Amino acid sequence: MLKSTVKELRDNGTSILFSTHRMEHVEELCRNITILHKGEAVLQGNLKEIKKQFPRERVIVSADHPIEGLDSIPGVRSVVQHESGYELLIDHPETAQAVLRHAMSQGDLNRFQLMEPTLNEIFIRSVGDHIE
Repeated sequence: MLKSTVKELRDNGTSILFSTHRMEHVEELCRNITILHKGEAVLQGNLKEIKKQFPRERVIVSADHPIEGLDSIPGVRSVVQHESGYELLIDHPETAQAVLRHAMSQGDLNRFQLMEPTLNEIFIRSVGDHIE
């Protein structure tokens, strides 16, 4: 009920000061953000615009059959197989096209998605791994 009330107020133009360490809540509820580290603003602005500043480095792909050789594609850093498909970390967004061509050459796909970075990933990149 609190989330729906906050969203309704936001959509009606009300400014709300929301402080949290739960980045998934920020992504769900906020349009404009300020990320602070040790009292200093490290990122500030529209959430969508901030996300555009960071590369898309994660690909999700799934099919009704195994997809062989994903880890041999140049630019693929890692491949993790999940029950629902594969999650790949890539060096550059352009690598996603090579992944798509490779996967499609082995049959139909159920899902292919080049994921935008999560706000938590952006936070870690902005302030480092050692968060106090």
